[in-house]
Amino acid sequence: MILNTAVAREVSAELARQELKPKALTFWLGIGDKKAAALCKGSAVWTMAEFEEVAEGLRVSLVDMLARCSARIGEQKPN
Repeated sequence: MILNTAVAREVSAELARQELKPKALTFWLGIGDKKAAALCKGSAVWTMAEFEEVAEGLRVSLVDMLARCSARIGEQKPN
């Protein structure tokens, strides 16, 4: 679940940077508002396909998004 939380936080952060709302996910993924909100909160599990679609919608390379998620996970690990 750590990876799922990191993905949710990074997607939410990128949406905020681009001044978009979770509603954008409804268009890119063809899902409802509740599912989009749950993905952004981390209470729904992200699939790789969803993550790829959202990265494309945000116009951020998947490699960059994965690197950011990895950095978030690294920040959470105790020393």
